Amino acid sequence: METARLVFEPDVPPLPEVGRVFAAYPRVEVQEDGPVQWHQIVVFSAVDEDDLGPHVYLRLSAHVRRDPGDYFSHWPPGLAPESAGAFSLDYRDQELAKRVVLELAGRYRFWIDTNNGELYTSEGFARRCAREPGWDWYADAPRPIPEVYRLVE
Repeated sequence: METARLVFEPDVPPLPEVGRVFAAYPRVEVQEDGPVQWHQIVVFSAVDEDDLGPHVYLRLSAHVRRDPGDYFSHWPPGLAPESAGAFSLDYRDQELAKRVVLELAGRYRFWIDTNNGELYTSEGFARRCAREPGWDWYADAPRPIPEVYRLVE
């Protein structure tokens, strides 16, 4: 499973509100039981009783609050927010992950940390997806991954 980070200033929107963004998807689960680190939204692109099918997790990240210095250590100087909340976007199906990010980008402003050397604003991410529909942020990432990520406009 691959991971990207969605960073909101000063905090993430409430999970139920974010879950409603995906109302048109075949199945969405907003899970707020248990410890906060397990609060998540699961977005499915299909419903199959025998198989989960393509899905992504939007997991509330406690790490950004616990250790922001570590969380933003690879961001360009001056870009790390003083106060932020984040979702960890965990996925296997990158096309579904892109659709999920684009749905959110149509409603919220946030940063996308691809976890592969590049950092985008939600607007910049949407522009890149429109310009390059087949873009694969993992395969097209700089190698080796730089210690300080680059901001892509």
